Amino acid sequence: MAVSRHPLVSTGIGVAVLVFTAFTIYTSQQAASLRDANQQLVLENQRTEAVSEFLQELFAAGDPLYAFGPETQAMDLLERGREQLERQLVGDQQLSEPLGLSLGRVYANLSELDKAIPLIEQAMNDLQATGEKSELLVRGHALWSWVLLQQGKYTEAMDVVRPALEWTADWHGEQSVPYAELMLREGQILEQQGQLIEAESVLREAITILAPHQEQSASVWANAQSFLGTNLWRQGRFDEVEVYYQEALATHLDFYGADHHTTMQSYSALGSLYMRVGDYDRARPQFEAVVVHREERLGDSHMLTAQARNRLGALLYEQGEFDAAITHLLGAIKASRENGDAGTTLLAQALSNLALAKRQKGELAVAIKMFHEALAIQQDLFGASHWRLISTLNNLGLVMIDQTQWAQAQTYLRRSYAIAESAHPKNHSIFAWPSGNLGRVHHALGELEEAESWFERALEVLPDPATDTHPGLPNVLSGYVALLLDQGRFADAYQPAELGLRVSRSLYKPEDWRVGEAEQLLGLSMFGLSGQTAQARQLAQDGLERMRVGLTPGHWRLTEGEKRMALLLE
Repeated sequence: MAVSRHPLVSTGIGVAVLVFTAFTIYTSQQAASLRDANQQLVLENQRTEAVSEFLQELFAAGDPLYAFGPETQAMDLLERGREQLERQLVGDQQLSEPLGLSLGRVYANLSELDKAIPLIEQAMNDLQATGEKSELLVRGHALWSWVLLQQGKYTEAMDVVRPALEWTADWHGEQSVPYAELMLREGQILEQQGQLIEAESVLREAITILAPHQEQSASVWANAQSFLGTNLWRQGRFDEVEVYYQEALATHLDFYGADHHTTMQSYSALGSLYMRVGDYDRARPQFEAVVVHREERLGDSHMLTAQARNRLGALLYEQGEFDAAITHLLGAIKASRENGDAGTTLLAQALSNLALAKRQKGELAVAIKMFHEALAIQQDLFGASHWRLISTLNNLGLVMIDQTQWAQAQTYLRRSYAIAESAHPKNHSIFAWPSGNLGRVHHALGELEEAESWFERALEVLPDPATDTHPGLPNVLSGYVALLLDQGRFADAYQPAELGLRVSRSLYKPEDWRVGEAEQLLGLSMFGLSGQTAQARQLAQDGLERMRVGLTPGHWRLTEGEKRMALLLE
C-alpha cells in the first residue's frame, strides 16, 4: 500500500521535525517573556492547538485515505514520524497528548486498531490525570468512542460520549457544532444497540443544530445526512433514505471532490440502497467504480478495498454471476483475515455472502461451514441476539431447506424471526426472509394452513412492488404460489404468479433459473384456468429448462419443478 507525500512533507520527515523544534523553541521563548498569566494561558492553548493541527496534517501525508501515490509506504512513514517526534517531546506531556490522539486517529483510519488503541488510551489517561476538562479531552472522548464503536463495544462507547456531551454543553452550548458532532456519535451508538426510534430523534436534533452551519461544517453536515439515512434504512423506511444519501453525496462532492475516499463512501451507500430496492443496473456502476478506486489507491489488502469487494460480490450474486461474485468475495475474506481483529465484522459478512454463492453452486457442505463460522464471529462480537445475526440464521435455514432437514431449518428460521422481533418494527421488510422460508418448511411438512399464514405474514411486510422491487419478493411469491397450486387453487395462484414473473424479470437476467421457476409457476397457474392449455404448457416447459441449466441435479427446487411438469403432462 503506497502513498504519495504531501507537498509540504516532500523534503522528508527530518525537515518536519526541524520545523517542529523551531516552532517549540519560539513559542517557549515567547511564553517566558509574558508576565500576564492570562496571556500566557492563551499562548499555551494556541500552542497546543497549533501543534495538534500540525501533527494531523503531517500524519495525514502518511494516511492513504488522504494522500496517494507510489513513493512512500504509509506505515513506514508513520512509524518514522512517530519515533522522531516522540524524541522531541520527551517530558512535554502537553504536546504528547495531542500527538497520541493524532497518531491514533490515523492508525484507526488505516484499520490498525492494535496500534491506534494504545496511543489513544495513553493520551486519554494523561489528559484525565490532569483533572482538567479541556477541549482536547472532549475531542479525545469523541475519538475513543468511535474506536469503541468499531469494536462493537456499544455500552463502553456510550459511557465515553455522555460525559463529553455535558462538558461540551457547558463550554460551547447545546446549539454548537461540537455538541452536534457528539450527538451524532450518540445516535450511532443508540442505533447499534437497536434503539432505532431514539437514535432517529437524536440524529434529527443534531441536524437541526447543524443546519445554520452547513457551509462552515460541510463534512459534519454530510455525515449527519448519511447517518440519518442509514437509521431510516434500519427502520425499513426505504422510500425516505435516498434524499439523505443524495444530500451527503452532493456535500462530499462539493467539499472533497469526486476522487476522495469519503465521496466513495457516499457512492457505496447509494449503491447499497439501489441494490436493496432491486435496482441492480444503478447499483452496479456505483460499486464497480468504488472497487477500482480502492484497489488503485489503497491496494488489495486494505479494509476499505475489502468492504468494496464484498458489496460488489453480493450484488454479482444477486445477478446470478456466481463465479465473479466468488472471486471478489474471496478477495474480501483474504483481506479481512489479514487485518486481524479490525476485519472480523466484515469477515463475517463476506463469509456469509460467499456461502450463499457456494450454495448456488451446489457446494452445500462448504456453505454450511462458512455460515457457521460467520455466525460464531457475530455471536462472539455482538452476542447471541444481536440484529446482525438475523440474516446469517436465515441463510442457515435456507441451506437446511436445501438438504430437506426441516427440523433444523425451522430452528434457525424461528430464531432469526425472534431476533428480528426484538430489533425491528413489526412492519419491517426483514421479516419477509424468515417468514417466507418458514412457509416453505411448513408446506414441506404438510402443514398447509400454517404455511399459508407465514407466507401471508411475509407479503404483509413487503413494500408495494410498483415502487420498491424488494429482492425477497420473488422467493416469497414462488413459495406462496407453489402452496396454492398444490391445493388446486389456480385462480388464487394466477395473480401472485404473474407478479412473481414480472418482478423476477426486472431483477434477474433472462437465463436465470429464478426467472425459469417463475415462468413455470405462472404456466401451471394458467393451465388450471380454462382456454390457455397450449400457452401454459410452453411457458412451464421453458421455465423448467432454465431451472435445469441453473440448478445442480437433485436440487429440491428442480425436483419439485420436474414433479409439477409431470403432473401437467399427465
